[in-house]
Amino acid sequence: MTRIARRSLPLLATLALAALAPGRFALALPGVPAVRKLPNGLTVVLLEDHAVPLVSVSLWVHAGSKDEIETSAGYAHFLEHLVQRGNDSSAPFEYQRLAHRWGGAVSVRANYDRTSITATGVPSALPDLLAAVAGMGLRASLKDAEIDQELGALTQEIRNYYDDPASVAFLETMRATFPGHPYRFPPLGNFRTLGVLKSEPLRAFYRNLYVPNNMALVLAGDLDPARAATLAETAFGKARKSLTLPPKPPPPAGFPGHNDIEKRLELKEAWTNLSFSAPGYRHRDRAAFEVIARALGESSPSPVTAALVKAQAGSSARTVYYRLEDAGMLYVGLQPATPELSYTAADVALKEIVAFRERGLGEADLRSILDRILRDERTRAEQIASQAEGLGEAALFGGARYYWDLASVYARLTPEEIRRVASTWL
Repeated sequence: MTRIARRSLPLLATLALAALAPGRFALALPGVPAVRKLPNGLTVVLLEDHAVPLVSVSLWVHAGSKDEIETSAGYAHFLEHLVQRGNDSSAPFEYQRLAHRWGGAVSVRANYDRTSITATGVPSALPDLLAAVAGMGLRASLKDAEIDQELGALTQEIRNYYDDPASVAFLETMRATFPGHPYRFPPLGNFRTLGVLKSEPLRAFYRNLYVPNNMALVLAGDLDPARAATLAETAFGKARKSLTLPPKPPPPAGFPGHNDIEKRLELKEAWTNLSFSAPGYRHRDRAAFEVIARALGESSPSPVTAALVKAQAGSSARTVYYRLEDAGMLYVGLQPATPELSYTAADVALKEIVAFRERGLGEADLRSILDRILRDERTRAEQIASQAEGLGEAALFGGARYYWDLASVYARLTPEEIRRVASTWL
């Protein structure tokens, strides 16, 4: 028999989060997160949700390429691979093998400003899931022998990325959009840093940033909150907080004015990108800017794609709001009809974006886009791992409410607000 359960969308809820309790978790109704900080600084979020018989443990570490310098570019990504290669109580990739026994999966991902470790399984496996996440997040071995074995996979991943013209164009766009800020560093690293990759500098990066007061932990799903809280404290409570946590770089300043960059590569395709500095995760303009990106990039065809085709300058455009913690980027990727039409395609796309800034969105179009956004969020929230990760990212970046209350922010958007945000950022 197949059981299908539908979880209510947290972004549509109007219930408030439980109050922060200094000594224990405040009582919360099922379906409402409870938040607490352990004495060592770890933020812990509990969400009781019995819609499906699964639990998810998601650990978020405030570590990414934003914390790197030129000589350590890629370290956060390297750790994404290497924390899975064993610790004081597990063999390499043992947790991935055990995930099948737990009835779920284990994933590790690193990006510009965060790293996440998520393990999902049946409720009885909750202690094992916590042990797996704590083992990778706090006690990874990082042995030279394991690094040497992983170098082949790392090298091939970087090579594949740099052989893709769209990926190269994206990295160059990030570099141009955030000059002078660590967001300009490629998160995968490069062959120079990979060539001198050794355990000691990686251990230093790991020791400095993989500490409880630089983390957020979420336990979500078919669980008993009191028992889950005890298990979380057992797994993480003895870890020592850092007294010398490295300071984060200041948010990047918005890129002023205009800049053209041309990069010639031995590739068969030409790519043209436009980028605009954009609001970050916690910014008050975030929700409105999400709508703007959808308005420019969705519908059949999107306004930018339609303009390209009409001018016979290109065949497609991809418009994405790439959201980071401290800033964001509106990324418009164009495929010109020929390399010689690259600047023409860029000019056509820019004129369409300027025209959108002037005309804005009508009420009906705004509500249609918001309906699609909330539908997409509803689909994601039906997966307990996605729900745990949404809470974890928000808790890491300043508070779980950023995730939980987002629907109410969308509901208050007006055409006038969309026009204000477009004129501010585009």
